[in-house]
Amino acid sequence: MKPLKRIAEYLLLAAALTAAETANAAKIKTGTNPDGIPCIVISGEINNHDGKKFVNAAEQMRRSGNMPELVLLNSTGGMLGEAYEIAEYIHRNRMDTRVEGTKTCGSACFLIFASGSSRYADPASGMYVHRAMEYNRESSNAKAATLDLNSAYKRYGVPDKIRLAMLDTPGNKYYKLTPADIKSVNRGVPASYSGRHEVSRPTHQQPASPRAASQPASKERGISLIRDGYYDEGIKILEKETAKHPDDSRITFNLGFAYAQKGNTGKAMKYLKRTVKLDPDKAVAWSNLAEVQIKAGEIEEAADSFVYFYETAQDKEAARSKLFKILKENRGTPRAQAAAIAIDTLEL
Repeated sequence: MKPLKRIAEYLLLAAALTAAETANAAKIKTGTNPDGIPCIVISGEINNHDGKKFVNAAEQMRRSGNMPELVLLNSTGGMLGEAYEIAEYIHRNRMDTRVEGTKTCGSACFLIFASGSSRYADPASGMYVHRAMEYNRESSNAKAATLDLNSAYKRYGVPDKIRLAMLDTPGNKYYKLTPADIKSVNRGVPASYSGRHEVSRPTHQQPASPRAASQPASKERGISLIRDGYYDEGIKILEKETAKHPDDSRITFNLGFAYAQKGNTGKAMKYLKRTVKLDPDKAVAWSNLAEVQIKAGEIEEAADSFVYFYETAQDKEAARSKLFKILKENRGTPRAQAAAIAIDTLEL
């Protein structure tokens, strides 16, 4: 463990792709994706203090009752010490990592990706590795960091071919992973990720219309459209899919999410109720259902849903914190009333 810590100790000013420090820090956003998975998105170059920013964001989610399970990556790399701090937090908390569509994850970002409990990168994504640099040269510090990076790769279970490619590639060049390489790196991919081809938005422009896409109208396409905020398009596809697959809780959950986002409380409730019937252990579905029931004025029903949310949550302390936060921050509202009833019922 001590050698690995040197990455953070003496390479705080080193960047794996470019040695010069830049003024722009990575963008770190938190939320819950349409599949109901609490997640953190890291985009842009990893810079000074981004490790602490990530840890603070994750801890804040944990305290609010939504411990992040998934990290979405789109970064060309940056400061290795900051990336190591993020990677260790992910590894320690058994979070998943993911690179969607044609997004990029190279250099220091690859270390973060490798740390995931399960990890999945799309075969079309841009993944690359190389040795560390310090101030545009492979200094003695950088060489030592490269050896520590090699140890971290081993610890995170990176295939030998990729690990050796990193060691063989100078810091001012890069080894780009092939689709076969990416497949070999992917590990323990949850069923909900397997085979998924996400809709990727180009970095500098938005798609003119999702209708122009050539992908077939399928369950995954519909879910991806909803993920990207195209609720009408996604709903149109998933309504057809749920007729074919009425017992698919992923379809019903995403329909419930999309209708809730559009303010259609009736249909949101319909599909979320179906979701918890199909998958009664899906805590986030119970939480979403409670919120919709509150909007419909069904306070007692919402309280029951909050109770089921707590009972099905894997992290009871996080779920408890979420209920008390709702109570504290929404006093005098139906939302607080529902949370209070649930807390009293659960004797928390």
